[in-house]
Amino acid sequence: MAKSGRLTTSAALIAGLALVLLPGLAQRPPEPAVTFGVVTDCQFATAMPDGDRYYSRSRPKLARAVEQFNRRGVRFVVHLGDLVDRDAASYDLILPVFKKSAAPVHFVLGNHEFDVDAATKLRVMERLGVGPGYRAFTEGDWRFILLNGNELGFNFPGGPALRKEAEELYGRLASEKRPNATKWNGGLSGKQIEFLAAEVEQAEQAGQRVIVCCHFPVYPPAAHNLWNDEDVVALLERHAAVKAYFCGHNHAGDYAPRRGLHYVTFRGMVETPDTNAWAVVTLTEERIIIDGFGREPDRTLKIR
Repeated sequence: MAKSGRLTTSAALIAGLALVLLPGLAQRPPEPAVTFGVVTDCQFATAMPDGDRYYSRSRPKLARAVEQFNRRGVRFVVHLGDLVDRDAASYDLILPVFKKSAAPVHFVLGNHEFDVDAATKLRVMERLGVGPGYRAFTEGDWRFILLNGNELGFNFPGGPALRKEAEELYGRLASEKRPNATKWNGGLSGKQIEFLAAEVEQAEQAGQRVIVCCHFPVYPPAAHNLWNDEDVVALLERHAAVKAYFCGHNHAGDYAPRRGLHYVTFRGMVETPDTNAWAVVTLTEERIIIDGFGREPDRTLKIR
């Protein structure tokens, strides 16, 4: 019995030594949680309310959200589009609120971003620091892909080639009487879809998980959806690395799971005179935890 015990002890020592010398044999420790802020559809303007939209109230609402983001120590903040409702002066008044954020702010382009005069329209992307309008970055073992769903929009300053692509896509949807065939929606160019596919594949090969952000919803089918919503859904659902799609545009908000992927539409801040709407999102190994404030509900979503 004593001899058997010595063998067992020796085997344990060898196994432990192997884990020290060959760390690849050990289980990789979980990455720290990634926490970030989400807000959408501030649609700020110094204008009178219109229906349920209280444009001028978004500035103090956003200031409260930024204060809380700083208090929570988020890694970054994403605004999911429609920062302003109209005119160049709106940018001058709302962007300084984001400058108070202790964390970097990433802007997603919406359909109202370009509802400004022609001269301002040409400078919007530079002012928001969004490059070509779509891009990707990494935090921890997560890759965030930010899309420009307004690239094929009729008010996007993209030049004749994009205009032609927009007209063709919109015309096809209109002929099919699709509910999202409206000129206040938009779409992704073929080039941008190629970018999205490449980013998802690279993330998958690197062992990263993916969150895709766009202004326009893609699921479930609805009047607010991106023009090429079905193409995007099909692409994302071919890759297990993609865990969620975050968007705005539909101010009422929405949530729909499909094939292990979470489609979350965050509620618009511009709605209602006093009630706010924003969230702190925490990504863990197993869950997406959305801590909603004001009209934004709490959600705990299991990662497939």
